[in-house]
Amino acid sequence: LAGLALNVRFDDAFVAYLNGEEIARSGAVGDTDWNTTAAWQSEGGFGEFEIELYAHLLKQGANVLAIQLLNVAADDDDLFLQVALLAGSRAAEGTLALNATTGSWNLAGGTILGGTIVGSDGQSLLTSDGSFGTLDGVTLATDVAISDSYSLFVRNNLALSDSELTLAHADDVQGWNNVDFGLRGRIVGSGTVLLTTNNLGYYGSLSATELTIDPEVEIRGTGSISTTSLVNRGTIISDVPLAAINVHGETFTNSGTMIARAGSSFYLDTDVVLTSESTLISEIEGTEPDDFGNFGITSDIQFDGTLAIDAINGFTPDVGYSFMPIMMSSGSGSFAAVNGGSLAFSVAIGANDVTVERTAGLMLFGAGGATSTASEVAAGDLAIIVESAIERWWEEGRLTAEQRTMLQALSFSIVDFGASSQLAMARGGGIVIDNDAAGAGWYVDRTPLADEEFSTIGNRVVANAGSAAVERVDLLSAVMHELAHWLGAEHSDNPADLMFESLAAGERKTAWPEELDGVFQSWQ
Repeated sequence: LAGLALNVRFDDAFVAYLNGEEIARSGAVGDTDWNTTAAWQSEGGFGEFEIELYAHLLKQGANVLAIQLLNVAADDDDLFLQVALLAGSRAAEGTLALNATTGSWNLAGGTILGGTIVGSDGQSLLTSDGSFGTLDGVTLATDVAISDSYSLFVRNNLALSDSELTLAHADDVQGWNNVDFGLRGRIVGSGTVLLTTNNLGYYGSLSATELTIDPEVEIRGTGSISTTSLVNRGTIISDVPLAAINVHGETFTNSGTMIARAGSSFYLDTDVVLTSESTLISEIEGTEPDDFGNFGITSDIQFDGTLAIDAINGFTPDVGYSFMPIMMSSGSGSFAAVNGGSLAFSVAIGANDVTVERTAGLMLFGAGGATSTASEVAAGDLAIIVESAIERWWEEGRLTAEQRTMLQALSFSIVDFGASSQLAMARGGGIVIDNDAAGAGWYVDRTPLADEEFSTIGNRVVANAGSAAVERVDLLSAVMHELAHWLGAEHSDNPADLMFESLAAGERKTAWPEELDGVFQSWQ
């Protein structure tokens, strides 16, 4: 015998006996008689009792399970009882193969202990409304749909093997369904848990005291996750428009990926910790309030990791457009990286919200250099390049004294923009430079006031063959592009211009933007 458990739904209290010996109780205090009342009211109460230590009470042949059900008062007008005694043996590495010969199996109660469930010929594991069953250390290698008002209990982890577990809800049918992982649960392997809802508002939920989601597991749809402690190392996707995935509990630690599709939401009623491996993705497809994915946090959030903005369906927000994908009660820390793909965004973390703004950032053109070995630029090297960039224009007579002073006062910082192709951007009171030129690596010119490493070919200035600048992005060009933004220059449509929106490895652009000539006169 591998296990013995008693599952009871009751209103208001009960005492259970196996072959005349008490094995479990809830809401009943002291000795009980025929007219004893419950100690408290418990409408729709549920208890799951591990009673393996009473297994010796079982005997060959008939066994008697007796339940004494108690109401909270003599005049109480409702009474409810649903009970199951679950016992089984574990087959080592066993396989339950459901096919055309066996047909589908209905888990209307009891426990499947260990092994792997495999389905073929359209056959699978079925469930029935209003009932419950247990998977104990089971691997699902077939898709399983849980019916509308079914409760599935999982013990000793749930393993998915390229399969999908769906908490299904048919329209016009009342009933909640749930997967209960008990005190400590884990979803391992690779596969999907799909949470659904219907037109009456009934939805599926996952619950546990502690629940961990492994890296190759995906949870998506709309529904609820209720735990004391939730750890996500996989992917959670809210992808139902005008609906949300709700997370309730005390702590939620995200080291995986959370994706809020355009028009969908996360409602996080818990303290949230984003680790350095965390990625939050907000999709955006327009300028209306329901056109972007958002995250709402009722408590505190600790920021770290990456915030990614994914513009979809051909939408490109204008420079200056801003929105708030995150609202919170309070927050601390900051995102280590912001990834906008081919677009540049700035992020401002306020007291109760996170504002994202489309900026005129400089992007990497083409594939660039070796993404895994590119060295990071040093702060001292950046300072020399900035000073040289300003001096080049000063020596050319392009800057007024006031402009020169203004540019020298700008702050420069080095950050990791993550997996995006962003090289640099103007933000706050200065300029932000990616640490490794979007993986291509920076070319730091040791003689930045001269261009001997480059030659003019047509209307472009490119690195000489064999030069260290050939496969690297010219830091001087990137800095001068952002300095020109501070002087008032906008992006150009000409790929040869300094103000073109992207910069390729192996090219130099330092020419003064002609549009600034009028600005220069205004500073005289």
